[in-house]
Amino acid sequence: MIDYMKATDHQLRMIAQYDPDCSPSLLEGVAVEMIKRRLWDGIIMYAAKQTYYNVKEVLATKLQMGNEEFIHISHIYIMQAVEKFQPGRRNFKSYMIMCLISHFKHIRRDAEALKRKANLYTENVDGLDPKLQESMFQSPQNVEKYVIDKITLEEYLQPLREVERQALYLEAMGYTQFEIAEQLGFSNRNYGNVLMKRVHKKLKKMGA
Repeated sequence: MIDYMKATDHQLRMIAQYDPDCSPSLLEGVAVEMIKRRLWDGIIMYAAKQTYYNVKEVLATKLQMGNEEFIHISHIYIMQAVEKFQPGRRNFKSYMIMCLISHFKHIRRDAEALKRKANLYTENVDGLDPKLQESMFQSPQNVEKYVIDKITLEEYLQPLREVERQALYLEAMGYTQFEIAEQLGFSNRNYGNVLMKRVHKKLKKMGA
């Protein structure tokens, strides 16, 4: 059995890439040693590029972290994934890239969900991002555009019930009708569709 602590960088990479039958105990040692030598960093960034169209932009705006923090978090995840790896099915490097891509998708999704939730209960609607305000005026019926120059957004939404206003905010933030129902606590996920139809019907009357 190879002594991974004395192995060269090339030998460690070969074990991770070409040895599908590597024992869990040896693999754990190899993974730790590769982290110490920063041999995973290139693989981590490769997986990130496969996940995000623009890694730099996603890290800065969506995840709000630098490269080093992102890589450190990925190192921790790699050690967690070692325990789930099943030798014989695929090599560890391929398995890890697959796991990292899935993990990165969840990180971005969770970050975006937290941001949407933070904006959901904003009291001053006029204080929302201009692009978000604009998207609120793009219902399937395009009725909001008739009143956008007449009254403020807050006044425009005032006639809606609180649950209807929250549903409209969620729709503008990109939630599906099923997710809207779930976020608002309705047991019937189809109610989101009913609720949004009612909201847009009211908006159409207000814009007439």
